[in-house]
Amino acid sequence: MNRPPTPARRIPWTREQLEALRRLAGEGGTHARIAQALGVSRGAVAAKLWRLQHQPPRRPARSAFEAANAAALYRDGWSPTEIAARFACSKGLVVKHLAAQAVTARRPGRPVGRVLSPLAREIIEDLAGPLGGEASLPRLAEWLGEPDVRLSPALAELRDRGFVTQDDDVYRLAERGRAAVRPR
Repeated sequence: MNRPPTPARRIPWTREQLEALRRLAGEGGTHARIAQALGVSRGAVAAKLWRLQHQPPRRPARSAFEAANAAALYRDGWSPTEIAARFACSKGLVVKHLAAQAVTARRPGRPVGRVLSPLAREIIEDLAGPLGGEASLPRLAEWLGEPDVRLSPALAELRDRGFVTQDDDVYRLAERGRAAVRPR
């Protein structure tokens, strides 16, 4: 007589095992490593995490993608495609992380909040190019041929949006400002 195999009997998880499971999963451990550490099967770990969290554990991103920076770029009007190109990842990953951070999706159309004033754009381009990444307000005024009072609002806009930093009277192009300058 051939009998069907007896299903495996589930052994209840101990409190210590559950605490270790939560700790190891919180540290980003894989199911296989957690299972090895706890002496259970990988499937038991996956199933238990699913039941505990009602969702599969998230894997850490494989690229240098930074969700917080992506959200800031999206709020400044960058499209998910442009953000994906900036971080060398997929558009789907960008959309997924924006949704996880509860960033409200924009309606298709012209980007909102992305357009810098022409003077601010010119300041960024000159800082990135001939001025070598930094300049004082008098040097910028001389270079651009604009009075200080006209440059101040544009510099404040750039500083507030993270394109430049200001140390004393010197304005330096930030990483975000370098990313905003696109080759022509």
